[in-house]
Amino acid sequence: MRPKELGALILLGALWGASFPFIRVAVPELGPFALVEVRVALAAVLLTGLVLARGHALKWRSWWRQFLFLGLISVALPFTLISAAEVYLTASLAAILNSTTVFFTAIIASTWLGDPLTARSSSASRSASPGSVSWWAGTPCR
Repeated sequence: MRPKELGALILLGALWGASFPFIRVAVPELGPFALVEVRVALAAVLLTGLVLARGHALKWRSWWRQFLFLGLISVALPFTLISAAEVYLTASLAAILNSTTVFFTAIIASTWLGDPLTARSSSASRSASPGSVSWWAGTPCR
């Protein structure tokens, strides 16, 4: 991995991880639904601007059902559930629980899709292991 790619990965991890304390602070004030609406709307505006700035055409009319389904299942629903949970959980525990998504995705893919768990397919799961295992082992996360 080149230094530029490593820097981008570290920045992405910092941005991703930093969202949990902000959610924990904002949820009691805004509520989980309003917070998710603001986050998703802001992301939609920024990503639409990025796509247009790069000269790509948005094919909303032909893909709107797929965009809506994907947005609800992979963004709105998980963000709402995480925000609602952070009323009761610490930000660190919410972040660690979120890191278990990789494990559950592998289990679901193996079960529902018949996709076997191989060494290659489970490498992403192993990369999420340190934080998840420390939580399961009882490391304080308060």
